[in-house]
Amino acid sequence: MNKTAFITGATSGIGVATAKLFAKNGVQLILCGRREDRLKKLSEELSTSTEIHTLCFDIRNKEEVFKAIYTHSI
Repeated sequence: MNKTAFITGATSGIGVATAKLFAKNGVQLILCGRREDRLKKLSEELSTSTEIHTLCFDIRNKEEVFKAIYTHSI
């Protein structure tokens, strides 16, 4: 069974910890955060374990959220 997790705040704290745990268990990940450099680094680190997609936006900005989600085909 394929599982996918959408993790906001993936560039620090509990977001990073969650991403690492899920990747370790083979869950495909959609990682979201404001810091593109950190998203890229985390994606590179975890891509050996699972499929990773990243979206860079500030979740506090509703327009950025919709733009990021609806303009990317995952």
